[in-house]
Amino acid sequence: MRSHRATTTRLPRSPNAAMLIRLARALADSGSHIEDEFWSAQMAAELKRILQQGSDAPIHAALEFLWDSDMGGEENTLRSRNSAYEALAAHIEAACESTVLEIENRPHAVLLIACPVMAWSRAVIAAGKIRPDTLQALHTQLQAHVLADGVKLTLVESLFSPDQMPEGYASIYRMTKKAGQALAAGSLSVSKPEDWPEALPFLADSRFVVGAIAAPEGAPLFRWQTIGATPQIKRSDCIEEWKTRGSVALANMLSNCAYEMVEPGAFFSSTRATEREIRSFSLKASVSFLHMSLDIAPPAQQAVVARCQDGEFEEYRIGFCKLGQTQVLHGAIWPLLGPELDNPEEPNEIETALRLAGISSIIHIDTLLPAEFCSDCGVPLYPNPEGELLHAEVSAEAENSESSVHQALH
Repeated sequence: MRSHRATTTRLPRSPNAAMLIRLARALADSGSHIEDEFWSAQMAAELKRILQQGSDAPIHAALEFLWDSDMGGEENTLRSRNSAYEALAAHIEAACESTVLEIENRPHAVLLIACPVMAWSRAVIAAGKIRPDTLQALHTQLQAHVLADGVKLTLVESLFSPDQMPEGYASIYRMTKKAGQALAAGSLSVSKPEDWPEALPFLADSRFVVGAIAAPEGAPLFRWQTIGATPQIKRSDCIEEWKTRGSVALANMLSNCAYEMVEPGAFFSSTRATEREIRSFSLKASVSFLHMSLDIAPPAQQAVVARCQDGEFEEYRIGFCKLGQTQVLHGAIWPLLGPELDNPEEPNEIETALRLAGISSIIHIDTLLPAEFCSDCGVPLYPNPEGELLHAEVSAEAENSESSVHQALH
């Protein structure tokens, strides 16, 4: 769930948004679990009605208003998870990624899931149609290592790039509904979306296997939820086994990539976790790219870290240079996610990731720089050791690889 900057305290004119605000505040003020359940049921019904109409506008309006109302003075920090904003955010995600359907004459809880993978390659990272044998292998490994016994599973027949993932709450709700219908029909797969954009080319990027799972209401969905199993099933063991087996299942599709599996789970939490993890992975990919393409070993590389801003939009940009030189050879972006906008430890996390990738020479630019882009090709500009924002330029030899000099990590 994305965070919202404070913009206005005026109550939205939309009656749908106003109702969501009232219900969220009532839930935040609740004093008992029983009252929580009452307001949660009202909220779920209202959100379902809005999502069925196909418009995200009332939801965004309510979130914007509550974000502003939940701010304490000028401090840009969230209240506790009991706040009205957090209550609404959690219910929106639940309404979009889960539902209850009648399957085999029994009510089943249905959950939209994402199985992320992070990949980097000097060639194009695959996206799109998944071969039937690969889809079956993924299905088998999820059933064996992640899902509880008897859980039904269907997978979308495509490997999604971030640009191809459903945008907006109503779109995610529709995908959950479509996948749920496939489960009810006993289908092991779901056809890919009709409006399928091309995946944008990046050196390092994430990919997602998307699907839905279903179990009778009250029954476990995941293997680690099984109570009384002997020996005890540990979540960490299940995830590590999936990472190993799932990686093999995707090998024929990602044969030209270095890649890592990320923990699968509910759609929103998995995609959020991947947004965080891909940043460190991208830095590691950048260091490897320069080593492989230009024969510059990590100790001979230098990283320059600068915070950049364009209005309310802020991010860190990392320029990679050869040690002792000022020309930027490559660049990476470290997006700031939600509360991280005011996290003073963020530069330390970036430095830790760079050191783990093998770089020991790291320069931090103290000045806030403008988030500038190349006026000719539109790619981001990256800082050099002198604090200048430059276009990343690599040698002709590196350009012979399928990776473009205009690629930017994100």
